[in-house]
Amino acid sequence: MVGFTKVTESWDMEAAQKLEYAAKQKEEGNVYFKAGKYKRADMICTFDEEQKKAGHFFKVTCHLNHASCKIKLNEFREAVALCSKVLKPEPTLEIDPDNREVTTKLLRLKNLRTFHDKKDAALYANMMTEL
Repeated sequence: MVGFTKVTESWDMEAAQKLEYAAKQKEEGNVYFKAGKYKRADMICTFDEEQKKAGHFFKVTCHLNHASCKIKLNEFREAVALCSKVLKPEPTLEIDPDNREVTTKLLRLKNLRTFHDKKDAALYANMMTEL
């Protein structure tokens, strides 16, 4: 008979414990991956929403490791989806709405967009009149 170790549920963990748990999961997944046990590594790399909130670093690392497993298992669509999650930009203004540099650049980009939209509209209007 195989013994089981009781694992503390994520909702019972403090933030530091969640990060420690995520680090252990990452290392365990890496061991399986390096050993060529991609199915087992794939199972280790999945985590719930609460664990995702525990640390951005681990989230990115786990998504990339999970994608590597999917590639080795020839599950390319899933690998693309996981890589897309990593490449999805973080909304900066939601993190710090008082960030002056970000708001200044955002305003500049909006002005540039308006300028180019007007320029494009004029260009296309001239194209249509020539037809």
